[in-house]
Amino acid sequence: MCYTLIFWFLIFVTILINFVQGCSNIQEKIYTKIPDTVHKQALKICNKIDGSHFVVRKRRVWLKKKDDSEIELKHYNSILPDGYYLCSGHYRNSEIID
Repeated sequence: MCYTLIFWFLIFVTILINFVQGCSNIQEKIYTKIPDTVHKQALKICNKIDGSHFVVRKRRVWLKKKDDSEIELKHYNSILPDGYYLCSGHYRNSEIID
């Protein structure tokens, strides 16, 4: 009898903890808008390359090849912050660049 009571009490506490945890206030994520200058600069690069994405490291633009190596665009300095950028809405016809 005592073990059964303890068992049901533990199940009740477990369900209660899950319920309280699920109903707690979750902090809303804040959306930060990309500045127009960054968006325009990324679009300019997307229009000049034949790839679906590019990476900016230390103001240099890098493209990924299909064999997983990278190509640095040495002639192109970017004002974009370091990061990974996706190009969408462009038809890609490159046999080298991913």
